[in-house]
Amino acid sequence: MIHEKLTNTVKLTIIIWFHFEHLIAEAILAM
Repeated sequence: MIHEKLTNTVKLTIIIWFHFEHLIAEAILAM
């Protein structure tokens, strides 16, 4: 069960990271 929780945490981190990267890219393009 710990492994499953770890996998979900990693997935969530990746999703947040990609979303964050997208926001940064939009901010740079908006300049």
